[in-house]
Amino acid sequence: MDFRQLKYFIMVAEAKSFTRAAELLRLAQPALSNQMQKLEDELQEQLLIRHSRGIELTDAGRRLLGHARAILHQVDVALEDVCGARNEPEGLIRVGMPRSMSQVLAVELILAAASVAPAVSIRIVEDFSESLYALLLERELDLALTYSTPGSIRVTAEVVLHRRLSLVSPVSSGIAATGDIPFAEVVRLPLILGSPAHVVRKLLESKVMEQGTIPNIVHEVDSLQTTLNMVVGRLGHAVLPATVVRDAAESGRVEIRTIVAPELIRTLHIAWPAQSTPTRAQLIVRNLLKKLLQGHIENSDGCTVLTPARAK
Repeated sequence: MDFRQLKYFIMVAEAKSFTRAAELLRLAQPALSNQMQKLEDELQEQLLIRHSRGIELTDAGRRLLGHARAILHQVDVALEDVCGARNEPEGLIRVGMPRSMSQVLAVELILAAASVAPAVSIRIVEDFSESLYALLLERELDLALTYSTPGSIRVTAEVVLHRRLSLVSPVSSGIAATGDIPFAEVVRLPLILGSPAHVVRKLLESKVMEQGTIPNIVHEVDSLQTTLNMVVGRLGHAVLPATVVRDAAESGRVEIRTIVAPELIRTLHIAWPAQSTPTRAQLIVRNLLKKLLQGHIENSDGCTVLTPARAK
């Protein structure tokens, strides 16, 4: 087993197709299949299940994938340690973000990285916080912003900021014109929320359970833009960070009220796989992301950010 075979194996596992992996590697498909067969023969384990829709990993394949990513990452770190003084940082950095954060930060991060480290490229992965955390555990991401960080020695998570949630309502919805609205009143309104796995939905339902009430959920929508369109179309109210709907509020399409008694607050973390030495490229992107977040904290109004953690 050599580094080349591990690289090929990772590519096949991620592409879920020999044809696509061979294209990305610029390698003939028979040669790639031959290398994977040699790897399986050496380990005396079936790693890949081949079927008409592509390939999937066996249990042994999934275990090897984690090891392969860790091994090749350490090779990159070693090369940087020896040769880094004369070479600029380079490589692909995979960054996960919830959709609400990607809307605000993705373009800024890519432009900032291009300015200070032009040989570094960034892949933005948008998904729910729980899914992003799972990708970190599997080392399919190098870095992620996530609201979900269950304890694990395999992931390092640092608090970045706390975001206060607001009620987003149709214009002239009949609610008293005030900047605040009690939580007890919010849960009686017809609400448009994400699916049960969504962080905001979980947070709201946990508060509801504490108060012994039931939220009035009339629609389940996971898309931020569709949720906003439905609020504008007077199909219900949403619970979101005010920052993501500020433009719609300023243009008079929706109304925003801060939820109080109790407040609803989400804690955002910046997280990365633990127990491995980061490359210079990963450190650059991580620090850029912290600086961008700090800038948004300093320029934000008090309704959306509460006692932010200081980015280091």
